[in-house]
Amino acid sequence: MTTVQMTGIRKVFGSTIALDDFSLTIESGQLVCLLGPSGCGKTTALRILAGFEQPEQGSVTVDGENFLSQPVEKRRVGMVFQDYSLFPNMTARENIGFGLRIQRKSAVERTATVDRLITLTDLQAHADKYPHQMSGGQKQRVALARAVATEPRLLLLDEPLSALDAKVRESLRDEIRRLQRELGITTLFVTHDQHEALAIADQVGVMSQGRLEQLAPPAELYRDPVNAFVAGFVGSMNRIPARATDSGRWSVMGRSVTGSRASAGGEEALVAIRPEDVTIDAGRGSATVQSVAFLGPITRVSLHDEQLGKLVADLISADARDLVINGPVEVGLRADVSRVVVLSE
Repeated sequence: MTTVQMTGIRKVFGSTIALDDFSLTIESGQLVCLLGPSGCGKTTALRILAGFEQPEQGSVTVDGENFLSQPVEKRRVGMVFQDYSLFPNMTARENIGFGLRIQRKSAVERTATVDRLITLTDLQAHADKYPHQMSGGQKQRVALARAVATEPRLLLLDEPLSALDAKVRESLRDEIRRLQRELGITTLFVTHDQHEALAIADQVGVMSQGRLEQLAPPAELYRDPVNAFVAGFVGSMNRIPARATDSGRWSVMGRSVTGSRASAGGEEALVAIRPEDVTIDAGRGSATVQSVAFLGPITRVSLHDEQLGKLVADLISADARDLVINGPVEVGLRADVSRVVVLSE
C-alpha cells in the first residue's frame, strides 16, 4: 500500500508559475482526481510525481521516502496517456507484457499476468490485434493493462479519456475505477472533465493558477465549495442576491437560511444556488421562462426574474411539461435547502 505526500511544491517555466505552494496528500489505495482548466498546473503536478519534472521548491514523499531523489526508472510508476502510446509493431498481448520482459520475468509468469489482465480489461477478442486494428477504447484498455502489469506503486493517468467519444468514455471511466479498486493501486487521475472526476474519485482536487483550491470527496465538493471559483467550476451555479437577517442568517429567495459564513447587520451578498435547488410554479409570478432544454430525465429551464436577474433551474422532465416560453412563473428555493454558500459582497 502506498501513501503520497506532495508539500509546498513550486514549479516555474520561464516567467510562468505552473505550481505555487502546491500540497496534496493521496492516501493508500485512493483514487484522487485533479480537476481544473487548461494551464492550471494539474499535469505539471502529475509529471513531478512521475519524475519527468523537478520542482524548484517542495518535497514529494511516498510512504515517507524522498521520491524526488529517485530516478524515473526506480519509482515504479505506471502511466496512461491521452494518446495511448502503444508500440505499433506489437499486438495487444505483447504491449501488455512489454514491461514484464524488461523486468526479466519468466515466460510462465509473463503469460499468467498478461492473461489475467486481458480478462480483467475484457480484451479477450482483441489480444492478438495490433493497435491499428483496434478502436480508441480498446487501445486505451491495452494501455491501462500495460500500466498495471508491472505492479506499480502508483498509477498516474493524464487525461486518458479525452480523445474518446462520450459513450466509450463513460464505459471506460467505470472500467478504470473497477480495475483500480480491484487492484488497490494508489492513483492520481488528471482531467478537465468534472463529470469524470465526480463519478470515479475518492477525493477531487480543484486547481486554479497553480494552487489547490479545495480537496474533498465529490459530494462535499459539490454541496459545499469553499469559494466562488470552485462553486462555478464544479457543476452549474446561480448567483443569487441575499441580505442579512437576525441571528447571522441570510434571506434568500424569500427563505431564511444559514450560510457558509454568518451575516452581519445590513450586509448584502451573493450566494451560490444550484439549478436543482430552484423551484418553479408555472402560471404566475415575476419570473419569465426564456428557454427550455430537454436533456432526457432532466429539463434545464433558463429564466429571468425582476429581482433576481438571470437564473437556471433543473427540473425532472415530467414536471416541466406545462412550461411555456415567455410564460410567467414563480421561482423559489427548494424546501430542504437550509444552508447556502456565500460567494461575495
